[in-house]
Amino acid sequence: MKFYKYQALGNDYIIFDLITNKVVYQKFDLFLSYLSQGSLAQRKKSIGADGIITLTSGNKSPYRMVVLNQDGSRAEICGNGLRCLSMYIYKYLNPSHSIIIETDAGLSYSNLISLNRQTGIIENSFPRTSSELPSYLPEAESFPANLVIGEHLYDFYLVSVGNPHAVLFVEKPNEFDLSGFYFKACREHEFFSKVNLSIVEIQKNQIVHRIYERGVGETLSCGSASVAVFVVLNKLNKAGNIITLKHRGGQLQVEQRNDNIYLIGEAYEVFTGEISVPKF
Repeated sequence: MKFYKYQALGNDYIIFDLITNKVVYQKFDLFLSYLSQGSLAQRKKSIGADGIITLTSGNKSPYRMVVLNQDGSRAEICGNGLRCLSMYIYKYLNPSHSIIIETDAGLSYSNLISLNRQTGIIENSFPRTSSELPSYLPEAESFPANLVIGEHLYDFYLVSVGNPHAVLFVEKPNEFDLSGFYFKACREHEFFSKVNLSIVEIQKNQIVHRIYERGVGETLSCGSASVAVFVVLNKLNKAGNIITLKHRGGQLQVEQRNDNIYLIGEAYEVFTGEISVPKF
């Protein structure tokens, strides 16, 4: 079965197109169960990726995206994955510069802004979703939520942008032990394993952002986490309608136009290949 490897600011994904593979599409649930084992996304042992994307036909759009994290768990939405899938659709299925992609969190409107050889600059609207926090998050009425981790008290800004995020402002984020802190937080607060954690510092000329994604680990960038940071900064009156976040994988722009939030950044195909899958 053919697969496509795409990346957006260091966030990499394996894409399976089930629109063109109608045989597997007929056994979609079985195929998704196979993918949920997470083996294909393991680095050094298989193809390796931050996540796996399946493309099918949607109910409200010709295109539907289902995203699995590296460990096989299902994600509601994935901003960088949307740009990767958009770039795939532009290249192989629909040369139109404007498409709509259905996700578990709603519809995303995608526009190809520019194309330089094989690298596209794409903007995707983030689906309008309920901002209501999941019930498992603590102190939902508090903004920020004050939580003790280790011997220290931290202010976490908890927001939902289709999936749950915790945003923490720190000094010198590049020196911060993000993985160690996340594991400690999970041990002391059970809900932490269900959220994505962002650490942020507003510097003089830039906003530095690092992310630990649930079901994956630290990644080089994260689209939905960038939207979460944008929402928090605006609630705190620390940002305008446009911000640029500096990730380890590059810069990502977040922009609000009327009621819509857009992510603007690069995406391109890395390679393609074929794998053997079970007969369902």
